[in-house]
Amino acid sequence: MVYSNKRPKGTQAHLKPWPVRTRPLEDELLSSWLIRTSFDNFSSPTALANYIFKRQGSWCKDLDRQIPDTKLSILSALSNVSEQRLTDLTLKPLINRATNTTLPSKGTWPWLVARRSEHLNTYRSLPFCPLCLAQDSEPYFRRKWRLSFVAVCTEHKCHLEDQCPHCQQSIEPHLLKKKKLANCVHCQKSIFDSAHQEADADMVESSSYILDKLYSEQQNSSRTLFLELDYLIGLLRRISAKKSETQQALFKSIVEPNDLATFISCRRFVYNYLNVHERYKILKYALRLLTQGFDFTIQAFSECGVPDSAFRFATGNVPPLIQKLFGRSESIPFNGYDHKSRPPLRPRSRLYVERQWELFLRRNKFD
Repeated sequence: MVYSNKRPKGTQAHLKPWPVRTRPLEDELLSSWLIRTSFDNFSSPTALANYIFKRQGSWCKDLDRQIPDTKLSILSALSNVSEQRLTDLTLKPLINRATNTTLPSKGTWPWLVARRSEHLNTYRSLPFCPLCLAQDSEPYFRRKWRLSFVAVCTEHKCHLEDQCPHCQQSIEPHLLKKKKLANCVHCQKSIFDSAHQEADADMVESSSYILDKLYSEQQNSSRTLFLELDYLIGLLRRISAKKSETQQALFKSIVEPNDLATFISCRRFVYNYLNVHERYKILKYALRLLTQGFDFTIQAFSECGVPDSAFRFATGNVPPLIQKLFGRSESIPFNGYDHKSRPPLRPRSRLYVERQWELFLRRNKFD
């Protein structure tokens, strides 16, 4: 077992099954299960994770992505949970079903909300549904909340949240001292103790359909679906940044006036690094276009005056229709890139500077 007290080097605990064997719950995240397991065995999440992964600062990494093969058998022997069940707690099986790209051990993954901690600072909070946590007999965090195309709870038809409603700090359950995963580590108040925000009905229905596709392991159909959704998100964000009157008129005919500012403020940031409310507003329109039909949407955009060059922004995998009609953009090889041909830097816009400052305050907890 793992003890909460510090053990001198050379007298570490042996690899024996833990006294309390915490069973994983439905669709539970690996990190959530590790936290519950540590408290059940009178340890701390930090001590348990450092003991398993044999390194200090284990929580600085995103433990939910995958379990190293060298640690999988050890964790299975300690917890008496099968290796397959432990693998199912990670996010890799879900991401593999949504994309056919090779997932790197380091670097970002597609459709995964970016999350990392460093020096007690969390770059991105952990999304959650306040109503799910309130109704759980034992609160825990779901895998589907970490997917970047999920911004609503399909069960309670409400918005997901990613910060404490009382102190607006990040959700970091691995820093808790007691087994109360529904409490904020900063203010110690319940993170579900706030009014929930009702989500758009069409978006809930679309999100539920996509999740059913993903969890049913229909790889071929789900990968095509995610490829089209990813392209529509990029296309919407690309058109929002264009100064052409034709493209601006098209964009404003799709996006409601109240949501225009969101597209403008986050246009320079990678989608997976946006907070849950920003992703919600972008997804609302991308899913709406996807529901109308991908082929119909592309044809309508082209007929409205969007030039062919606007459809060639994707350098990786693109939907077959885009490849057939417009081709794809070719990335410049690094070895052949001439830095002298780079255009001179221009002053950043006010919105960009304000956005960077906001991220700086949030990362360092000055807000």
